[in-house]
Amino acid sequence: MTQRFLLGTAIALTIALPAFAQDDDLLVFDYSGFEDPAFHQPYVDTHGESPSFVFFGDEDEAFQRLVSGFQTDVTHICAGSVPRWQASGIIEPWNTDQITAFGDLDGSLVGEDIMAGSADLYFLPTDYGSTAVTYNTEQVTAEQVASLPGLHRSGLCRAPVDPGQCR
Repeated sequence: MTQRFLLGTAIALTIALPAFAQDDDLLVFDYSGFEDPAFHQPYVDTHGESPSFVFFGDEDEAFQRLVSGFQTDVTHICAGSVPRWQASGIIEPWNTDQITAFGDLDGSLVGEDIMAGSADLYFLPTDYGSTAVTYNTEQVTAEQVASLPGLHRSGLCRAPVDPGQCR
């Protein structure tokens, strides 16, 4: 019985240790793959190494871990999750005065649809442009793709539409 208890405790501590980490590094809670320094090279250039990462498989898992008390400095969520996360109280608004490049962001990237009805900014795009429309050019023309309503609203295609712009 004692051996089982010790083994169980050791396993629990091994799993929970990242939650108790108390170092001075930036702790990023993210999808696997974003630890690649190419995604945060300016940070590496400034600090000499990458921040610390802890990974989640999907946003529901991340949400549950944070609601349960897991602490991070930055968490990578999608814009559609902002209202739920904001309502739960597990995220805080960004202090845009501390983001030197904030004025360089395209205003459509921080629009009202991702501000969850608040004057505060709870979401910043980190991987804009990693999603694209793919289509079979033998069955769909560039003009047809350019006419998709979501493309105009997102700013990916602007009028007058250059069909080559939306491939």
